[in-house]
Amino acid sequence: MRLPTCRGWSHVAVFTLLSLLLVAAPAMAGEFNFLYERVVQDIYGNEIGYQTQRITSLEDLPSTSPWRAYLSQMVGTRTILGYAKEIAGSLNAPLNFKISDRNLMSSSSKSSGGGYSLNLYRHVTQYSSSSSKKFVFLHELGHVAMLNSYPSTYSFTGLDYGSDNVHYVDEILPNANTAWIEGWANAFAAYKNDGRVFNIALNSDASMAFLSANTFEEMTRNELFTGKAVYDVMTSVTSGKDKIYDVIARTGPHYSLRHFCRAYLSVYPQDQVALAQILNKNSSGRMSLSEMLDYLNNGSNSVSRSFYDYLSSAGKLGGGSSSNNSTTSTKKSWWSSIGDWFSRVFGGLFGSRSTATAAQPGVSVGATSPSGEGGSISVPAQVEDGQGSTSTSPQAQTTDGQVLTGGTDLVSAQEEYYQAFADYNALCAKSSPDSAEVIQARKRMATAKDRLTRLRSQYRNR
Repeated sequence: MRLPTCRGWSHVAVFTLLSLLLVAAPAMAGEFNFLYERVVQDIYGNEIGYQTQRITSLEDLPSTSPWRAYLSQMVGTRTILGYAKEIAGSLNAPLNFKISDRNLMSSSSKSSGGGYSLNLYRHVTQYSSSSSKKFVFLHELGHVAMLNSYPSTYSFTGLDYGSDNVHYVDEILPNANTAWIEGWANAFAAYKNDGRVFNIALNSDASMAFLSANTFEEMTRNELFTGKAVYDVMTSVTSGKDKIYDVIARTGPHYSLRHFCRAYLSVYPQDQVALAQILNKNSSGRMSLSEMLDYLNNGSNSVSRSFYDYLSSAGKLGGGSSSNNSTTSTKKSWWSSIGDWFSRVFGGLFGSRSTATAAQPGVSVGATSPSGEGGSISVPAQVEDGQGSTSTSPQAQTTDGQVLTGGTDLVSAQEEYYQAFADYNALCAKSSPDSAEVIQARKRMATAKDRLTRLRSQYRNR
């Protein structure tokens, strides 16, 4: 699903979406290859094969092709096709953009020839809403953007989607790295899609209700939670979008939301309280003091006055909150730390976290600022845009023995799942996760998910 980049030797501030993609580029940078894979039929109308051809405009497509309407949808002030061409012009390697009449899962990947491949298949033209149709394209483009930002040695390995190798928005993924990759793509897409991940309004706080009974650590392994955290920084923090792109460019690669938060605050320490407010709100207040210090204060219990005041007002200090007399942790100076940062090579535009201890640490008022965190994990040259893993309560569980009903095509099954998720999430916002109505809604969602997983498997095996 994704692709890498070259690194430049100087940092350029990132102010627009396109500037996220601008990098020192090789000779073939900016090339846009527009490909159409059509079905070949015999005289009886049976499919006998597929033919791929390079085209230059929508006029090269059959007059009845649904791709004409699909690619004419607007992303801001540009059509999807125009937007793809514009983005391609800013990449550090060719973009091979293929539309296909096959029934396969859409995906993006690093091409064997060194470029990027973004493949959209027939199902994306069949969703009932414009936001769902555009989301798939934008989500895949988000993967391209990340790989175009990160070092050329980076690729998407070390990901884990669970035993079924697919991921769903309600699930807790096996590791935080996978949630970060998919969460970033969700945030990237939602920003250009009126805040929507398919039919889910990521710009609504209610979108996180389904996670309210989970631990914060589990939440950070959910792609929707990770995506909302990034999206909220983009939309609610002063110059948030520009800052997000800047941090992606300057400090990547990242391997978890925790890793990214630490890197973000190493560049923008003044946003510490704003980031704490976002994470605490989205987690329904379940982010502990230990986790706040870990994510937002580089693990130190010596905090600034403003952060101390926030922790106190958020009820994180409790009766055992510490004072200036508390023991402070030994820390590296901010200027020494930032000096190490700038010794690294900047480039491209555009670990699993440790379990928090049960005991709450003492906090003292100091002048600490968070610093960055390195990483050496190599994160598949191609990952399908499927979703997966076993969930933990109150997530959907296995539904063996339940009768599957509803549509049998991929799009109908996928829309049924997202509607079931929306119904379940709405009930979680107003009822206990153990209530009969929530349990029943969870079962309906699990049934829909089971059917969708089976259909996705069929699509991947064709």
